[in-house]
Amino acid sequence: MKKIFTILAFLASFAFSQSAEVGVPNTGTFSTCNLSGTTFSCGVTGQVNRIYLKLTPQSQGQAVSGGFDDAYLPIGVSAFPVTINGIDYTVNVTRPGSNPDTDNTLSGLQVIGGAQTFVLNPGFAAATTVYNVAIPYATSSVTVNATPRYQEAGLEYLDGPTGNTRISNANIALEDGTPRIVRVRVIAEDATVANNFYTVTLNRAEGNTNNDLASLDVCLNGDCLFNNIMDDFDSRELEYDLEVPHSVSTVTIRGARVSQHVGDCTGCNQQNRPLAVGQNVFTITVIPEKGASKTYTVTITRDAAPNSSSSNGGESSSSNGGGESSSSNGGGESSSSNGGGESSSSNGGGESSSSNGGGESSSSNGGGTSSSSNGGGESSSSNGGGESSSSNGGGTPSSSSAGDTSIFANRENPKIGAIGVQTYYNLKGTPVGTIKPTIPGVYIEKHGEQMRKIVVH
Repeated sequence: MKKIFTILAFLASFAFSQSAEVGVPNTGTFSTCNLSGTTFSCGVTGQVNRIYLKLTPQSQGQAVSGGFDDAYLPIGVSAFPVTINGIDYTVNVTRPGSNPDTDNTLSGLQVIGGAQTFVLNPGFAAATTVYNVAIPYATSSVTVNATPRYQEAGLEYLDGPTGNTRISNANIALEDGTPRIVRVRVIAEDATVANNFYTVTLNRAEGNTNNDLASLDVCLNGDCLFNNIMDDFDSRELEYDLEVPHSVSTVTIRGARVSQHVGDCTGCNQQNRPLAVGQNVFTITVIPEKGASKTYTVTITRDAAPNSSSSNGGESSSSNGGGESSSSNGGGESSSSNGGGESSSSNGGGESSSSNGGGESSSSNGGGTSSSSNGGGESSSSNGGGESSSSNGGGTPSSSSAGDTSIFANRENPKIGAIGVQTYYNLKGTPVGTIKPTIPGVYIEKHGEQMRKIVVH
């Protein structure tokens, strides 16, 4: 049940003529407040424990303040300060009753944001009236719930460390990095007992603006233990270009944020992503709690498949069993034959042949004439402008060397990727030599056109 207190004020020829009226809603019953100086005196029945006070100026232009919609009314006399046209007044409202309770403490106090109840510091105790509460940045408003020890006592929630500005206890807005103070006023049933105040300081954390990655892994074929090729990551560098051999068909990309417990990251866990031949672009975006996002870009170029056969400038054929066979690189004529036929092999403009089984065989490299024969024929071998021959089985062997340009001529410095020479590369495709590395890691071993991955422990 609520009482209505209406204070009508007006200014008349240098003097105030004020009046106040108390109304009981829905009953038509009114009682008059008496004005003496700057004090209004009003009375209510004992059943009324909550009231609202509405101030209405009798003349336009008169300012009023101090009214409220809902306030607890204890047993005894309660004083409410108001201002009418710049003059301070007090409205005293008396509620009759006997043996009122004097308890003005709380039995519980909570700060709630969504489904989370935040921790009071220090922990709640009825005799402790000052608290601090840490609120995460993600929570922008809270509800403060207070429970009076005596259930008939009154509660009011006030904004700020001082003053009497009443606020709702629900959806109290918070700014990040700026504390907000809420006071809980506990009003004992006995109006002669002073009000008790509990102060709660709500500290919402500032938003974390860190949008850096702490680490970035790029793992080949799903192997992040031995095949992580991202060895120069720098959180300040946003673009990375990597090249992998054709044998690498998938890649795993993993990113770890500097601030693991706040914000988000898209693309931080990309498992076994397929690689097409050519360029493949992957992005990782770090989204902080507050502020701009940052995107890292990894471009991986996968090599084309190696060519399984090659012939350079010459004619090449092979024959077994009475036919004609030849192989040639570099403008010359080369053939090989087994079984009564003619066979020759040539590299670099010369004539070369080899034959097994009664035929004629020769081999030549670099402008000379070279032949070899097994089985009653003539065989010769020549390198670099000279004449050389070798024969088994009735033939005449000969050997000559002058200006040898064979790929194996300099055994101490063989050409990379030459047939018969093993060459080692790191996973970025950079050659590291022809001797098996001793430094632990993952390497690619190339032998002619054949490649394989090896692990050095």
